[in-house]
Amino acid sequence: MPEKTIEALEQRLRFVWEDYQRADQRRSQLRIRIAEAYQKLWDSGAQIPQADSEVLTSFLLGRVLGETGPLSDFASDDMLLRYAGLNLRVRESGRYKGKLKLSKKGRATIRLLLGKAIFRLIKKEAVFGEYYHRRKTEDKLSGKQLIAILQRKLLRAIYACARQHAAFNAERLSTCQSQYSIAA
Repeated sequence: MPEKTIEALEQRLRFVWEDYQRADQRRSQLRIRIAEAYQKLWDSGAQIPQADSEVLTSFLLGRVLGETGPLSDFASDDMLLRYAGLNLRVRESGRYKGKLKLSKKGRATIRLLLGKAIFRLIKKEAVFGEYYHRRKTEDKLSGKQLIAILQRKLLRAIYACARQHAAFNAERLSTCQSQYSIAA
């Protein structure tokens, strides 16, 4: 290659690398600012869930609360699911009766955030790992269906934690209501 071409390529690589470093630094600063905003909300006594280091991180909660606004505005978790576009509906028209699908009429950003969070939590040793892999093998559900089910489950858990002003508890998530009535 001619020397001028090599110099031009080196300069272009330097520019691209500087752009990448600048973007990475901005992303890191935004993560910190979102976590700080969440902490200010928590300190003010707002009705929000308590962050932990495994499932509901302060960054995730800050982003979800940034999209939804105060969770106390929602009368039920079903309203929150509808707002996020995670409610189920039957696709039908005239005599045609379709399958049960997600409506996807709500906020796509919330679904994106929950999808990223769930993807991290479906490893075999993670919180939703056992549930995900069991349903995938026994019930033969596709990965997309299971991700949607777990997104709904996580959003309901966020809402429940916010109502109780408590931290996420994985044991309560996997225990059904009938076991609580037997224990009482």
